[in-house]
Amino acid sequence: MDWTQEEHTPPEDTNVEVMDLTDTLKIDKDRISFNDQCPVPEPVSVTVAGQTSTDELDYQPMCDFFSRLKPFVVSILGGFGSILMIAGGRRG
Repeated sequence: MDWTQEEHTPPEDTNVEVMDLTDTLKIDKDRISFNDQCPVPEPVSVTVAGQTSTDELDYQPMCDFFSRLKPFVVSILGGFGSILMIAGGRRG
């Protein structure tokens, strides 16, 4: 392994080209929104053996369920976060 014994010579050109990405990087801030509103029902069309049936997929039951579940999730995660803070404080 002679290459490990050779003297290291640093490269002469150490300048790094930095590209400005502010013009090319566009982030859609409205992609996800949490505004406590249920999505509108979505039409669903199913075709079986030539017969087409159209119905709506209603999100209201799921919205009601998760709205009732939200306080429990927030309190459990808040308790878990406080336990982590207490445990981190004890370690010093």
